[in-house]
Formats: sequence, structure tokens, C-alpha cells
Amino acid sequence: MGSEKGGNRSGQAIGQAVGQAVGQAIGQAIGREYLFVQLRSWLIIAGRVSALPILAMAFALTLGAVVIYAAGYSPSLAYEAVWQSTFGSKVYFADTLVKTVPLIFTGVAVAIAFRGSVFNIGAEGQFLMGALAASWAGVALGGLPGPLPLLSVLLIGLVAGGLFGALAGFLKARLGVSEVISTIMLNYVAMRLVGFAVTGPLKEVGGANPQTARIAPNAMLGIIVQGTRLHWGFFLALLVAVLAYYLLFKTTFGFEVQAVGYNPVAAGCSGINISRNIVLTMFLSGGLAGLGGAVELSGVSYRLYEAFSPGYGYDAIAIALLAGNNPVGVLFTSFLFGALRSGSNMMQRSAGISSVFVYVFQALVVFFVAAFAVRRPAAMRSFRARVYRLIRRTVVKTSASAVTAESKSGNVSTSGSSADDDNHTGDTGGGRPISKVNASGSSAGGCKR
Repeated sequence: MGSEKGGNRSGQAIGQAVGQAVGQAIGQAIGREYLFVQLRSWLIIAGRVSALPILAMAFALTLGAVVIYAAGYSPSLAYEAVWQSTFGSKVYFADTLVKTVPLIFTGVAVAIAFRGSVFNIGAEGQFLMGALAASWAGVALGGLPGPLPLLSVLLIGLVAGGLFGALAGFLKARLGVSEVISTIMLNYVAMRLVGFAVTGPLKEVGGANPQTARIAPNAMLGIIVQGTRLHWGFFLALLVAVLAYYLLFKTTFGFEVQAVGYNPVAAGCSGINISRNIVLTMFLSGGLAGLGGAVELSGVSYRLYEAFSPGYGYDAIAIALLAGNNPVGVLFTSFLFGALRSGSNMMQRSAGISSVFVYVFQALVVFFVAAFAVRRPAAMRSFRARVYRLIRRTVVKTSASAVTAESKSGNVSTSGSSADDDNHTGDTGGGRPISKVNASGSSAGGCKR
């Protein structure tokens, strides 16, 4: 009887000692590895955002130089023209930023939709619908006091683009219509609506050209740097990109968007409303594109005309892909495409190279992005396995050392040790775990989750 009590007490002592030792050892091991864990995770994130675009641009620049040389032109003169048109002067740099602004809005819009696996090809149409609604608001509501006309222009443009995008989302969620087909078709609907508006009900009274009247002065975005066209919409675009990043990666809604994008079946089983999520994603995506159209109208053109967009919505697809569908990465890729747009005319004037080459370069970028994205990197999986192995080795070694130390301290009686050895039949020596653990993390005895 006494030996049984002694064995129980010694077993409890061993359990407490093992638990404390394992906890301390794991804490120390994780503490030592904390810096490595953080550095590795940040490197993985940075790699996803920057490595792919850098590789794609490097290969595109190299192959682009080969194409230019094969066509009988000088690659150095071509790239020098693009550089000078981007950074050659304050006016050139400001003009590049002006061309970057609509690309940021449409790029972020497409990136959000792609994150939810909703392939929004209709940013062009949503951009135009936002500009169309904003042009009406800028004229009809120009008599409102203070900043209300400008706020109305931006808000109405956002809502118009959002509703136009939500229409495609509704067709996909309720009727199963492919969003690729519906958004492409809606692009043409938007272009025809703009053409009808500028030649019909919204045409400038007494004007000879097919365009709307100039919006009210208090509906215009102010200029940041005098002598340039750079307006306050640039900072609004930066704010939108940062907020979109926070929404996607720091909120429940963003988690649901990405969960539906990764696996809609699993997301539906976890209680996420797939249909509602698709419609909201398309509304947000279209709204940002529409806001871009409103900003372009109130900050640059001040009126709407037929060729209002040179293809910002289509460029946004390449911009989002190059950025890895990351809103912060869109800021950099949009600047690249803005520089290409700004440098195309200079390249044609100084180097004699057609501005169409810009589209060749964009096609090469998309090609290499797709090529490099085929193989999914296994860095995260190998890192997770390394952490698991570290914790498993720590538990095994610490358990064995704690049992040995407790036995040498004299607190364990011979009978208790014998009882302990008889009870723990799973210990086969050689530093193996005392109790077997199955793959799900529960003990072999069968703890059900």
C-alpha cells in the first residue's frame, strides 16, 4: 500500500518536473528562433511582393532590348528616352505621377477581385461609368456650397462603378454567368453609354465636339505643385492602396474574400456566404475603378469625351498580376506602367521607335509573370516542417533529461520506478517519446476533437 502511494507521489513529481522542464525548454527554443521566424516570414512576404515583379521586369527589359535591336533601333536610346521622360525634370516626373493615379485605382480594383478569384476584366467599363456619373454630378451639383460638389463627384463615381461591377457579381452568384464574359461585354456597354451621353443628353450646349460641359470649379481637385498637372488625387490613390491592403489582410471581410478565393467549397462549409461575398467583392472592385474615373475627370480632364480612357482598365490586369495582387505592390507597378506611358511619346520623338513598343513590353511582363508563377514556392511548407521538428526534438530531449534528473535526485523509490517502468510501456529507450502521438496531435489513447 505504501509503495503504491509512493509510486503515485513520485509519478506526480515526475509529471510536474517534466511539464515544467518541457515548457521552459520550448519557451527558450522558441525565443531563440523568434528572430529567425520573423525574418523568414517577412522574407516570404517580401519575396511574394517583390521577387516575381523584379524577375519579370528584368527578363522583359532584356528581351525587349533584343526585340528593339532586331527591329533596327538602339535599345539604349529607347530606354534613355523613357528615363528622361520620367525623371528628366519636375514637369516630366509630375506628369508620370498623373498617369500613375488612374492605374493605381484600377490596379487595386482588379487586385481585390483577383484575391477573391473573381476575374474582373471590366475595370475599363467601371472606370468609364464612374467618370460618366461624375461628369453629370460635376455639372448638375456644382451649385452646392463648399466642398460638397467635389465630394458628390467622388462619391457618385464610386457608387456608379460599384453598381456596374456588382451587376457582374450578381450574374455570377445567382445565375452562374462567367464574370470574364459578362465584364468584357459590360465594357462595351459602358463605352457605348459614354458615346451616347457625350453626343446626346450630356453634350455641351453649343459645343462642336462630342464632349460634356466643363464641371464646376468647386468640383475640381486642386493642384499640388504649381506649374504641373499633379493633383490631390495622387494622395487619395495612395490612401486607397493602403486602406485596401488593410482591408484584405487585417479584417474579417478580407479574410472571407481570400478564403472564397482559395477554396470556395471550404469557405462555404465554414459558414461564409459565397454569393454575398462575390457581389460585395465586385462592388468594391468596381467602386474603386469608378472612383478612379471620377478622380481622373475632376483632376485632369474636367469633362468627359469618347476617348476618355486610353485603356487604364486593361492595363490594370497586368499591373495587378505583376504586383502579385497586393495593393501596396500595385503602387510600384502602376508607377512602372505610368512611366512607360509617359515615355512612349518621348521614345518615338527622340529614338524614332513607335510608341506601340510599350504594349510589347507590357505583354512580355505578363508573359514572364505567368511563367514564374507556375511553380508555387515551397518555402512556407518547409519552414513549417522545420518548426514542427524543432518542437518535437525539444519535447523528446527535455522529457528524457527531466526523468533522469528526477531519478538521480533520490525522490523516486525503487518500487515507484518499477511501477513507472511497467506503466509506461510505450517507452522503448533511445530517447523516444514516452507516449505515442498520432498524426492529428492527440494521444494514442484517443482524445477526440
